[in-house]
Order: sequence, then structure tokens, then C-alpha cells
Amino acid sequence: MDLFTVSKACEATLKIRRSTFIGYVITVEDLSSAKEAISQRSAEHSRATHNCWAYVLGYEGETCHSSDAGEPSGSAGRPILNALKSANLTNVAAVVTRYYGGVKLGVRGLIEAYEEATNSAITEAKLLPVVATVTFSVELPYDLVGTFMHQIQNFSAKCTQDYGAKVTCLVEVPLEFQKPCEQYLTTLAATSQTSFHLLEG
Repeated sequence: MDLFTVSKACEATLKIRRSTFIGYVITVEDLSSAKEAISQRSAEHSRATHNCWAYVLGYEGETCHSSDAGEPSGSAGRPILNALKSANLTNVAAVVTRYYGGVKLGVRGLIEAYEEATNSAITEAKLLPVVATVTFSVELPYDLVGTFMHQIQNFSAKCTQDYGAKVTCLVEVPLEFQKPCEQYLTTLAATSQTSFHLLEG
């Protein structure tokens, strides 16, 4: 199953039976950034009645969590999480802020409201595919950089360079190109003053 993330933070506001629901979805890299995004958003709406949230992480969406943040159990966090999963999103955090308008919605009404607010924010987003990658750290002489940069484009690589006594490159390639890239690097290391290793995690 193909998974996606959002290109930038997006939000949508709904009025439901006098309560205001503000759905907010943002791309995150890991658990730490997910928690930070949720905390920051909740702080921005510290006067709200509730800031309920969920996140999904991982190339297979394998890590997820949600919180009702004071709403009745199962009425907020889970619907937000379900909306993220139904849209095949990962590496995202979502917060739905509620300003209570004086009319109780009941558990069913809350479930529908929190899910709708999340979905409305998602519809405002541009979705980007999430591709599993691996990263190689490569150290090579200056005179090989030009050829090296040209060759790794065959593996749809992203590369950052750090210039010292030699050039150290962090080369990120899609998982499907790991073996051919590793073969190229092995050949390069055997014929020049180049070394490399696969970064963990």
C-alpha cells in the first residue's frame, strides 16, 4: 500500500452546532517532532476547550497513538487517527481544536465532528508519497566528486556534502536502489581512495 504525507501544515475550520472545530495536520519526521508539533499547536490554542490529537509514523504507518484530551473516551483521538489512516497518511500529526459552543453533541456527534474536521484539513493538503530509504556515508577525494554526483543520480539519490580533508557525502537512496548503489560504492572503494558505510536507522 502506498503511503503519503502532507507537503506543509494545513488546517480547516468547521462550525458544528455552535462549537468550532479546527482541524490541523502537519508533516513530522519522528516521535519527538510529532510530540513537539502537538504541544506547540495546543499552546497556540491554550484557551480552547479541548486539543485532541493523533499521529502516525513509519514507512508502513506502524507507529501511532491518539488522545481524547478530556473528551469522552474514544470520541476524539480515535476518530482523528482513523481519518489519518483512511487517507493512507504517515509521518503526520493531527490536532483538532474544539471551542465549545454550549450544545452537547453526544459521543456519536463528537466522533463525526472530530473525524470531519481532520478530513477537512487533509483535503486542504498537497499529498506527497513516502518512500522508504537508506543512507550511505561516503568519504572520497575531491577529484572524484563530479563523477560521483553524476553516477548516484542513477539511483534517484539525494546527497549532502561536507568538505574537509576529503569530501564526506550523505547519500540517501530509495530502498529499491540499495543493492545497485552498494555495488557501485564497493567498486569505487576498490579502485580509489574512497570508503563508505551504511548508516543505521
